[in-house]
Formats: sequence, structure tokens, C-alpha cells
Amino acid sequence: MRLEYLAIEKIKRSAFTALSDRPKVSQVEMDHALEFGITGAVTVRSIKQEGLISYEILDGEEFWIIAQNIGLHDIPAIVYDGMDYEETKSYVLARSANSKAANNVIEKARQAEELYKAEKKIKPWGALTRTANHYSMSKSRMRHLLNLLKLDPHVVELIENGKLDPSKGRLLFTLPKDKQRRLADQSIIKKTAFHELSKIIGNGEKEILKSGQTAVSEDNLNGDTKPKDIWVENLEAELSELVGQEVRFMQSGSNEGALTIRYNSLDELDGVLEKLGYQSY
Repeated sequence: MRLEYLAIEKIKRSAFTALSDRPKVSQVEMDHALEFGITGAVTVRSIKQEGLISYEILDGEEFWIIAQNIGLHDIPAIVYDGMDYEETKSYVLARSANSKAANNVIEKARQAEELYKAEKKIKPWGALTRTANHYSMSKSRMRHLLNLLKLDPHVVELIENGKLDPSKGRLLFTLPKDKQRRLADQSIIKKTAFHELSKIIGNGEKEILKSGQTAVSEDNLNGDTKPKDIWVENLEAELSELVGQEVRFMQSGSNEGALTIRYNSLDELDGVLEKLGYQSY
């Protein structure tokens, strides 16, 4: 085993790693790498064929992906020499299984629930706080995690199998279980984006809140029925993109009005506050 810099074009994915297991790299991670460089090393095994040496990834593929996306030509690597086919297969499959277990949010929720129940038996007061502290989470995030287990069993299974994103599951939590199942299946079939699902659920809530003949909308909340100027619409769109939720201006006078940010769950609110620079403790 040795540590050295390798040209990224000499590195290839392992044949034992499924395409569905390809790491997802966020823009934040790539921006961080652009500013500070690659912060980890890819683990590979050397392969010599017909006098040429190439390298097969054993672990840390995300660093290889980041390097390609930000235009690096080489990357730090931990190189294993002399690893045969069976050793490689065992190593990669074991790493994949461990990674899936560690990253499976439903399994994590079940473990957290067991700890929470144990803490409640010892001392009910503060059990949620102690459980959250064990996982280095806020109480609200721990509550969101535990709530995933209260979803319709079919939805829980979809999340556990990686077919439905947990963030979408959190959106569905406020709905009756029959609607959870239907919307979850539809969002998978139609590949519904998070913000689209959020709007669908939000529109359903508006229907429930209807009073009298018509529902109260943000545009007529203060009696403002005039169409918005194009610059206002553009600003709404830009701010909505910035905070990740729907932003609306409600004008009640020539120089007066209100700015609203819609959210459909505490998890969405946490995300908005985080993007606005607010940190809760």
C-alpha cells in the first residue's frame, strides 16, 4: 500500500459496483473542492495488463467524480498492489454493504427510535433531546427522522429501498396514509421534483382551508387583485430560487406590502432559515 497522485484518466470504476451505487456529489462539495482542493483520497488497486498500468476504484469514488467535475488532472490515491480478483470483489462488496447500511435513513430512524424508547424508560423528560444529542442533531431534525417511521408502510419501504427520497417522505407525513401511498407512487412514476410535490401538497391544503365560496389566496389577502409588474414577478422567481421555497409579494398600497415565504413542513422551514444564515441551538 502506498500514497501517491494518479492521473484521473488512469482510474476506472470497479466492475463490482452497481451503477445505482454511484455517489451523488453536491454543488457545495464541488465549490469547496475548488476553493480548498480535494480533501480526501480515492482508494484503488493497481492492474497491469500488456505492460500498461491502470487503477480500479475500491473506495472514495466521490473524490474521483469531484476531480473530474472541477477539471483536476490528478488526485491523491491510496494504492494497493497485488490485490487479486477475489480479494477485490470481497473488499468492494463489503464496503458497499457497509455504506448502504450507514446511509439508509430508515435503518437510522429505527436505531434512533430504539434509543429514544430506552431513554424514555430511564427518564421521560428530555428523552428526545438526549437522543438528538447522541446523533448530533437538533430536536426538530430528530423528530423529522422518527416521523419517517410513522408514514404508510408502503412509503417507508419505498424510502428504505432508495426509490423515494426521504425529503419527499417528510412532505407526505402531514397527509392521510392513503394519500401518502398514492402520491408517493405517482411521484416515482412521474419523477416529480421536490418543489413540484411541495406545491401539490400545498394546493391540497388550500382546498381544505377553503371558506365560503372561494379560497383565500395570497394575491387577494389584502384586496390586491391587480396583476404584478414584470420586475416583481422576476424578483419573486429569483428569491424563490435563492431560499428554495415559494416567495410572494403582497402589495397593499403604493409603497406598502408584505413579503411571504411559504413552507409546508418544519423541515422546509429549517432549510429556509439555514439559507438565510440563521442557526438555532
